[in-house]
Amino acid sequence: MQIAECLKCGLNHVRFLSGWLPTDEDFIRFFGRNVTALMDHFGHTFPSAVKLAKDYYRDFTDPAYCEAIGVPTQSDEFMWHEGLDMANRIHYYLALRLDPDPHSYIEWRAQHYRERKAGEIRSNTSLERTRGR
Repeated sequence: MQIAECLKCGLNHVRFLSGWLPTDEDFIRFFGRNVTALMDHFGHTFPSAVKLAKDYYRDFTDPAYCEAIGVPTQSDEFMWHEGLDMANRIHYYLALRLDPDPHSYIEWRAQHYRERKAGEIRSNTSLERTRGR
């Protein structure tokens, strides 16, 4: 069964097929953007990013799973609210398998953003030097 179709345009657009998630089409389109973010920001392959996103939705909407790791069960509303930060959550919890404590995730996310910002600054500085500024 095909669950997603990578259209591999310049934007790495991903279109998820009906039934991929047990929710409505708007949410499926929204959540599919996390696959692109997992590929772009964390270097996951398309199949790996699709699996991580699907597993995250399945696991973190399951009250028994969430209780077992000590995190609140996540609803579609919660995930809408988080926006594309969901890709960070997916990577942290399922790819890195780090401490499930929500406070640990928040600390990791802050550090991750600091490192990305520092990398962007270094990148921009190198580019300016290359251009002779």
